[in-house]
Amino acid sequence: MSVVGGAALSAFFSVLFDKLASQFLEHIKNLGVDDTQLQRLKNTITTVSVVLSNADELQFLNPLVKQLMDELNDVIYLAEDLVDEVNYLVVAKHQGKCKTSIMNFNDKFEKMILKLENAVKHRDIFDLMKKGIGEKTSPRLPTTSLVDESKTYLDKSLVMRFLMNGNAVVESFDSTKDIFKALGKVEHLRTMLPLSISTTSGRTNQSNQIKNIATNFIGAKKTLVLAHCTNLIELPKDLGNLINLGYIDLRETESLERMPPAFGKLENLQTLTKFVVSSCVNGSNISELGKLLHLHGDLSISELQNVKNDIDVENANLEDKKNLKELVFVWDKTVACDISKATVVLEKLRPHENIEKFACKNCLSLPSLGQLSSLEELYVEGMDNLQSIGSEFYGGPSSVTSFDYLHILKFVNMPVWKEWLSPAIADQQFSKLFKLDLLNCENLTGKLLPCYLPLLEELYMEDCLKLKFPCDDGNIKYEKLRILKIENSSDELWAFDLNSFQMLEDLFIDNCSLLINIRIPKEAHLSIKKLEIRNCNNFRGFLDYYAAHFPSIMTLSISHCRELLSFPKGGLPSNLQSLLIEKCHLVTAMDAWGLNNMASLTHLTIIGGSPGLNLKSFPAKGLLPASLTSLVFGEFRELEILDLNGLELLSSLEMMEIKTCVRLRSMSEEGRLPNSLSSLEITECLMLTERCQYGGEDWEKISRITNKVINGEVMLEFVLHLSGNNSWPAFAFHSVHLTQIQQQPYEFDLKLDS
Repeated sequence: MSVVGGAALSAFFSVLFDKLASQFLEHIKNLGVDDTQLQRLKNTITTVSVVLSNADELQFLNPLVKQLMDELNDVIYLAEDLVDEVNYLVVAKHQGKCKTSIMNFNDKFEKMILKLENAVKHRDIFDLMKKGIGEKTSPRLPTTSLVDESKTYLDKSLVMRFLMNGNAVVESFDSTKDIFKALGKVEHLRTMLPLSISTTSGRTNQSNQIKNIATNFIGAKKTLVLAHCTNLIELPKDLGNLINLGYIDLRETESLERMPPAFGKLENLQTLTKFVVSSCVNGSNISELGKLLHLHGDLSISELQNVKNDIDVENANLEDKKNLKELVFVWDKTVACDISKATVVLEKLRPHENIEKFACKNCLSLPSLGQLSSLEELYVEGMDNLQSIGSEFYGGPSSVTSFDYLHILKFVNMPVWKEWLSPAIADQQFSKLFKLDLLNCENLTGKLLPCYLPLLEELYMEDCLKLKFPCDDGNIKYEKLRILKIENSSDELWAFDLNSFQMLEDLFIDNCSLLINIRIPKEAHLSIKKLEIRNCNNFRGFLDYYAAHFPSIMTLSISHCRELLSFPKGGLPSNLQSLLIEKCHLVTAMDAWGLNNMASLTHLTIIGGSPGLNLKSFPAKGLLPASLTSLVFGEFRELEILDLNGLELLSSLEMMEIKTCVRLRSMSEEGRLPNSLSSLEITECLMLTERCQYGGEDWEKISRITNKVINGEVMLEFVLHLSGNNSWPAFAFHSVHLTQIQQQPYEFDLKLDS
């Protein structure tokens, strides 16, 4: 390890201190750093400057001082990285291309301060060893770019400001190269950020975008950021000689054609966002990745159709790169692809088991994933060209079992997928599958779901319009299914038979326009606890229904089902806890619903649109069960009177909401709101809201309720205790209404109305 001079360290912290008094200060404040942190940093830097004045000699005489110098050197690297990040974010934000999160910048800044504070705790070492020091040793070269700025070093932020200057390059691409050539001579620039040159309006001048970069410009930099250089075609041919490079960002470089030769020589490289497989001798093949042992984070490998042979793929050695978290494999969809070759490549590109996210773009078929015996979760997403899944997915025609330990399977955003073919022996596949999701697979057709999933508990189907749900097929065995959600799917689903799902607990059907009814098997005792049906315009109800069929149901929600005219003859299940009926065309009068017999009902929501809700007064005495804690109703077109006689009996009612009852003009003269009511909201009931304002005819009836919201405005009450000198406290309110005065002490009940 090289020895770091105290003079160099002192110069670094001197420059950093100067930055805290410059425009740079505003940049880091915008990233969430507060004044307290800045003051701590300034105080610590002041201490460090004193300490470092004797550090050069002492580090040779005492190993503890050497340890301290190493700690301070670590702080320098952390500080430099933060300076780089600030400059990058400032420039990227200026150009409207900032996609990097700044949420964790404050944490990084705090980490730097703590490291610095911890290091200077050893200051007593210097006090004990100041005596006996001879002449100072000769000065050493600094190891950092943040040194004495009176010298000819170029500050990172200066480069950023230069690149942001819209007038810096306006002539031609040749002038851009001249500028880059000059910048290449800067010896102490640690990070290269050649962001696209912009005009003063912020719009990129396409003729000035970077197309290639000279190696001597990059020099000894450790970080190369070329993100969003959309016209970048190639990297320097001798880039592999720059062995100090640790970070290369090539995101959004669609025109990049290849990686340069001998790319594997960059053995210190830790972050590489993109690797383009070369199709010619002037570039690197995929085997060069095998030499990059320290890669971590995200990596995209594109142009995989250019892979020459299996050995190159194996030598890429992705399986040993345990710090990679996200992988993306890309084949060029504009180039004819050898399916068998692509399958082999995909199978041999085995990542380490630590991989968290994997994406494979432009694939036409899936590899034999069924033979991955330990695979527990599989997400297949965004495969725009995949049309069929067949025997190859399971492991080939001869495979007897597959996906033995798979618990979760998801297919998401598969726009052209049409076929899902199961093997001949279907009962030996997916034997432990727990959850299956099919989301936005709009062309998947027919009865193509696996018919035997013995342990399946959750099934979600969304935007699968052509897929016929096979619930009327006697061969379907989903005996353990607990949760079934079908949304905007199954255009052919006109009847839903619960006979195949005796263990079903949660059924959700939304926007299945052809659904007419739900069939209930005779003498069945279903396990359903929650049933929701929404936006099914042709739904008419339940066939062969009896309340006894639903001994466990707690929640029933039916909304926007215009053809639902009545409830079954057996009435609603008496054990319901929550009931929502919204925008249906019920003709049955409410007193025939049997609500008063539902002793367990706590939440009731009724939104109008039904002839059966054409009431002048609501709720009638005895209509609703006393167990209600929440009551929401609205759009009762004929409603004129809120009947307090009926509400007074609801001794458990805590919350009530009234919405859009345009003829509702008042509360009844007799009766009162229940004492338990603590929250009342009234919206778009013009005549009633006027009476419920302070001083209105119905104000006294609601005044004691703790939480009152009228047309979105919260009505608050306060009690103010004034001192004996009758001085008023300061208010920030627009207006206050005095409603009550009491002597000794003075008490005022106040209402804030704005």
